[in-house]
Amino acid sequence: MSADQGRNLNLRVARHRRLLAAACLFGAEAVHVSVIDQHLREWLPAGLFFLSLAVVEGMLGVALLAAPSSRAVRWAIWVSALAVAGWLVSRTLGLSFGPMHGMPTPVGRSDLVATLLEVMTVAVLLLRTSRAPAVLGLLSRRSSTALAIGTVVALTGLAVLPAAGPAHPPPDLYPTCPMKIGPACPPGR
Repeated sequence: MSADQGRNLNLRVARHRRLLAAACLFGAEAVHVSVIDQHLREWLPAGLFFLSLAVVEGMLGVALLAAPSSRAVRWAIWVSALAVAGWLVSRTLGLSFGPMHGMPTPVGRSDLVATLLEVMTVAVLLLRTSRAPAVLGLLSRRSSTALAIGTVVALTGLAVLPAAGPAHPPPDLYPTCPMKIGPACPPGR
């Protein structure tokens, strides 16, 4: 492989890595946007945090696509890594502030997908390109990048779409029963 061919291949690989990282950032942004309302209702600072995180992730995704620079790459790595670290602390130890301080938050589908996308962002941007011809060939193919971005879109859709369930809530079989907790009232009450 000539020096020009090697340089062109490295540029293609770098472009495809930035595309995938931007897709991951946009996916995480979409997940965070989908939970802003819920978090605003629970605790205003949490809602504002997710709003801010979504805006920053979106701006970094645009920066990776429109004006790629080492500064944008570093910021994308740091923001994603800090989001992952915050998620790990909140799910294992619990945050030391807020309405549920010291209580670990249960892992949900949306937050798990957002964290996976942030981990992927860090991995794609941090991992050095291998010199193995097979790996370089795979990373430089548009079809590989398109498949990876399609996977990111599918994961994002899985995270932001509501869980499948009955279209309508089940009917209240005992509407006059005063008991709201525990087993249903027997018929005739």
